[in-house]
Amino acid sequence: MEACYSGLTEACYFGSRPVPPCRPWGFCSLVNFAFYPFDKMCIAGAEDPGGRTPRPITIRPLALFTSFLAVMIAAYLFKQKRRQPPLPPGPRGVPIFGNLFQIAPKYQWRQQQEWSQKYGPIFKLQLGVHMVIVLGTYQAARDLLDKRWKIYSDRPGFVVSAKYISGGFRTLLMRGEMWNAHRRLQATVLSPRMSQKYKPVQDLESKHLIHALLKKPDDFARQFHRYSASLVHSLGYGKRLVTGREEEVQTVDTIMRNFTEAGRVGKWWVDMFPILELIPKYFAEWKRISAKIFEYESNFHIKNLNEALERKGWNWAKLYKNSSFSQGMSDLEVGYDLGTLNEAASDTTTIALEVFMLAMLKFPHVARRAQEELDRVVGESRSPTWQDKDSLPYIEKVIQETLRWRPVAINAFYHAVTEDDEYLGYRIPKGSWVVANSWGIHMDPELYPNPSDFNPDRYDDEKLGHVAFGFGLRACTGKHIAKNSLYINISRILWAFDIGPKMRADGTEVLVDEMAFTTGFLSRPLPFECSIRPRDQGRVGVIETEWAEADKSLLSIMAEEKFI
Repeated sequence: MEACYSGLTEACYFGSRPVPPCRPWGFCSLVNFAFYPFDKMCIAGAEDPGGRTPRPITIRPLALFTSFLAVMIAAYLFKQKRRQPPLPPGPRGVPIFGNLFQIAPKYQWRQQQEWSQKYGPIFKLQLGVHMVIVLGTYQAARDLLDKRWKIYSDRPGFVVSAKYISGGFRTLLMRGEMWNAHRRLQATVLSPRMSQKYKPVQDLESKHLIHALLKKPDDFARQFHRYSASLVHSLGYGKRLVTGREEEVQTVDTIMRNFTEAGRVGKWWVDMFPILELIPKYFAEWKRISAKIFEYESNFHIKNLNEALERKGWNWAKLYKNSSFSQGMSDLEVGYDLGTLNEAASDTTTIALEVFMLAMLKFPHVARRAQEELDRVVGESRSPTWQDKDSLPYIEKVIQETLRWRPVAINAFYHAVTEDDEYLGYRIPKGSWVVANSWGIHMDPELYPNPSDFNPDRYDDEKLGHVAFGFGLRACTGKHIAKNSLYINISRILWAFDIGPKMRADGTEVLVDEMAFTTGFLSRPLPFECSIRPRDQGRVGVIETEWAEADKSLLSIMAEEKFI
C-alpha cells in the first residue's frame, strides 16, 4: 500500500479531510500511521481539491511496528498507573506551589492535628516539588518510622539549613554513610553505660542550680539554661560555665536562633524549589547570609575543639579525636559534631524544665503529691540523690508527663523515605518527606484521656509512654543524659521549693497562658512569671550546706581514669 507525503508545507486530502504534512520519519508521521485509518489516507495518485497530485511514498513495516509499539507502551503505562494505590488524602493545593500558602505562620502542629482529624492518620501536603507525608497517630508513626526504619531513616536535603548554613556537617541533618559514621562516633559518648559516668557532673551542676534558684528565683529560666549549657560544655570541652553569661553561652544561643529560623519548613523558596540553587550568589541573598553564618559557626566550633584538646582532664573532644570512627574526618567535621551536641543539649533540657515549671504552676495538686513522696522517702535533712530514684515512682511519672504534655520537639524532625512504600492502602513515593506530628500524637484522647490535663497517674499503665525523643534510628541520641538531668533537677526543685502564681503589689495574680509557646521545630513557653519559695528554713540550710561542700573542681570530677 502507498500513502502520500507532500513535503513540509503541503497536505494530502481524503475528500475534504487533510492529512497533516510531515517528514518521512518524524513524530507526526508516526501519529498519522497510528491514528489515520488506512482506508482514509491519501492513496497514491489521488488528487486534492486544488488539483495537486501528491507524491507517493511506501508505508514501511518498521514505521507500522514503531507506531503499534508506542501505542501499546502508552496503554500499558496508563494501566499500571491505574493499578497503583492512591496517594494519601490531603488539603487541595494550587498548581506549582501546592499547599505552601496554606501553611499556618505559627503553631503548625495544631493545624496538622486538625487536618489529621479531617483526613485520617496519614495525609499528604505538597510543598513546591516536595511531597510531605504527615503521620498523625502513634500507630502510624510507630509502623513506619520504627518498624520500617531501614527505609525511613534518611533526612530531606534541606538546601539552606543543611547544605549552606551547616556545610553538610550538622549531624541532625546528615544523610547516608556520612550520618552513619557520625552516629557511631556519638554513640561512644552517649551510650547508656557512658551516661552513667556523667552523674557526678550533673550532681554538681544541679546543686549550683538549686542554690541559684534560692538566691534569684525570678531568674529561673536563665538558671535552667546555665545548667544545661554548663553540663554539656563541661562534658564536651572540659570547661564549666558558672554565670550563664559567658561568650560560649551567647554564641550557642545565636547559633540556635539562626538554625531554628533557617530550618523552618516553607521559609526558603530554594528548599521548596531546589532548581533555584542555580541562581548566582550575587543575586541570591540567602547564599551570602548562609556563608557568613557558616563561617561564624565554623570558627566557634574549631576554637572550642582546639581549646578542649589542650585542657587537662577528660572530655568528649579528646575521646572523639582518638576514636577509630573519626579517622579520616577533618577537624571541622569533628568540631561540628561536638558543636551539634552542644547546641541540642543546651536548648532541649532547658525547655523541658521550663515546661515542668509551667505544669506545676497550673496543676499545683501534682506538685503537692510529689512533695509528699519526697518527704516520705528523702526527708528534710538532705536533698534527693541518685540512690533515691527507684524509690520515687511518682517523680518518674511527673517527668514522663512533662515530656508528653508539651513535647520539646513539638513537630518532630522530618524523615525521608528511600524507597516506594505502601501503608493503609496508600502509596508513599520514594523521596517523600515524612514527619510525625508529635503534638497531635501526645494530644490523642484515645491514647491519653483528657490529654490537656497534666496527669502523671496515666502512667500507672506501664505500657503507656511518650514519643518525645523521636523514632527509629533518628531518635534522640542524648536521651539517657537528658532523663538523668530531668530526674535530679525536678526531684530537687520539688523537694526544696513551693511553686505558685506571682502576685502583684495590689494582690492580684499574674495570669499565665499555658498555650503560649514559640513557633519552631523546638517550641518553648513564652516568658512567664511564677513564685518560687523555699518550703521551710531547714531546707534553706541544707541547700546552702550542700552547695558549700560540693566539689567544684571539674578536673577532679572528670579525672581521666574515671572514664577509661
